[in-house]
This record gives sequence, structure tokens and C-alpha cells, in this order.
Amino acid sequence: MIRTVGLVAKYNEPKAARTVRWLIPWLRKRGKKVCVENGLTARGAQSCTKKEMAVEADLIISLGGDGTLLNIAPLVERPEVPILGVNMGGLGFITEVAVDELKTVLSKTLDGDYEVEKRMTLEVRVISKKRRIAPLSRAQRPR
Repeated sequence: MIRTVGLVAKYNEPKAARTVRWLIPWLRKRGKKVCVENGLTARGAQSCTKKEMAVEADLIISLGGDGTLLNIAPLVERPEVPILGVNMGGLGFITEVAVDELKTVLSKTLDGDYEVEKRMTLEVRVISKKRRIAPLSRAQRPR
């Protein structure tokens, strides 16, 4: 059951900010606790780090593009937590939901009517002759 919804967004995208403004009250009206990443100004939502969100949320909504989704995905260590990628404009390969479809898709998701598309992640290491460099997947994760 989805009780807590985490919201991450592309900060400099005005469409994402507008979406966050209507989405928080929409989710709260449905009895959901909402957690937004630090830096997003949002009434009616708890502010948290991405790491805290990854631990607490039962669903994460990524508002932006593929990069926004890929930024939060490695932090979500519980495979049962779905990440709903909402494309805010450009070409999205992973963020399949358009913003004008969000209410419909999210209503179904909150009712449990969704399928999880499993994706794999890669860990990349760069090794030089002089020294071993930290794994890129860990070194580039936001803290």
C-alpha cells in the first residue's frame, strides 16, 4: 500500500514547479504523506534529503527527465518501491509519463493498478596504471 509519496523534480523547470504546486494537495486529499526533496518549496509536504526519501517513500515521482530519474534511482535500495518518471518536456526514454497524463496514471497507481518494469543498473570502475579510481556509480551519487 502506498502511504508516503516522494517528489523529486528538475529545479529549473517551471513546468515541474507548477506540477508540484497542484500535486501535493492532490496527494494529501487522497490521504498520502508527501515528502519533497530539500530545495523544493512546497506547502503541505515534509522536506527531506533524497536519501531519507529513498528510505521512507512507498512511491517516488520523478518530475523532469531521464537524468532526474537516474539521480534518485541508485538511492532507492528497496526493489518494491516504484519510481514514476514524468517527462517534463524533451525526449524521455525512461520517463514515459507525460505531465498531462499524470493524474490518470497516478490515480491508477495509487489504486494498485500498475506494473513495474524492472531495470538493471551498472557499476563502472575506471582503473588507471597509476591508481584505482573510485567506482563512478558511488562517487557521483548525490549525498
